Amino acid sequence: MIITLEGIDGCGKSTQAEMLAKSIGGARKRYPDREGIYGQLFIKILKKKVNFEMSGESLFPMFLMDMLKDMDMFSRYKGNKEKHLVVDRYVHSTLAYQCAQGFNYDKGKQVIEGFDLVKPDIAVIIDVTPEECIKRLRGGQELFEKAYFLGKVRENYMRIYREKFFAGKMVMINGMKGPEDVHGEIERAIKG
Repeated sequence: MIITLEGIDGCGKSTQAEMLAKSIGGARKRYPDREGIYGQLFIKILKKKVNFEMSGESLFPMFLMDMLKDMDMFSRYKGNKEKHLVVDRYVHSTLAYQCAQGFNYDKGKQVIEGFDLVKPDIAVIIDVTPEECIKRLRGGQELFEKAYFLGKVRENYMRIYREKFFAGKMVMINGMKGPEDVHGEIERAIKG
């Protein structure tokens, strides 16, 4: 079974992915894949170590190619109730973030559907306000700009959730609670 965890920066995705993989005995995957060639490039771009700007339209297919290389592994987990793969960010993050940077949302959905990507069995969106996420992140960019951008990303996640796009089952969890409470809600959603 493939379970993806999604949400804006600072929502607790990585913490929840670690907790969930441990509690269900699942493997864990994270995107961007910091070990892969695309992931290493993304990290350099995001940390401004590479001296050029890339648009959401340029980055969109690159993020998907980072995932595409793992589809043989994903297919071993798809629909398998005995084996679990917990994924920290997947196609929904690409759609939410790149479209917040100006890439056309409907075109993004078409691109995702055009790639030969495995659809997750369950996609969990952890919903937290941008203001709370900024408190959790403690720093970084100008706070107003960061809150505005995260607000746009959150709106995209809300749209993805309403449309139930690209998942066997999609749930939204209130991430404003403590980590243990959020973990409990995620486990109940997976079992239910």
